[in-house]
Amino acid sequence: SEVGSWEERDEVSFGGSWICQLDKLSRRLVWLNLFVGLAVALAVVAVVANTIKLTVLAKRDMIVILMMVGASEWFIRMPFLYEGVLQTLGASAVSLLILYAVTVTVSDRFGGVHFLSPVETLAFVGIGVFLGLMGSWLALRQILKEIAL
Repeated sequence: SEVGSWEERDEVSFGGSWICQLDKLSRRLVWLNLFVGLAVALAVVAVVANTIKLTVLAKRDMIVILMMVGASEWFIRMPFLYEGVLQTLGASAVSLLILYAVTVTVSDRFGGVHFLSPVETLAFVGIGVFLGLMGSWLALRQILKEIAL
């Protein structure tokens, strides 16, 4: 409106409808990102849980012997929880390396693209570790009850 009041101007074109469409697209992309992130998080938990279940089943005899000699529940659980954490740490490291390589390639070609900040990188790894612990915990909660019976 201010530029429209200037005498030197011929015409003022404001792309209001175009900006509204861009805002709608932006909001849809945010929701899509959240949905994809949730799907990936659930997939991580499922993969870790199934891997831990398979590991526990492979070591069933050792676990039964540990229970018979009086090992505490935490003594039996901790190695499997560590395994879930190590799996997600490894997966986080690999995905961050791939993301870094893509970022460097895209930045060289187009410019203005930056890798994650240290805080974002730590948050990514921390969320991965949390998901690994959650998957391990869920798997152990179910499978150790079956073995104990």
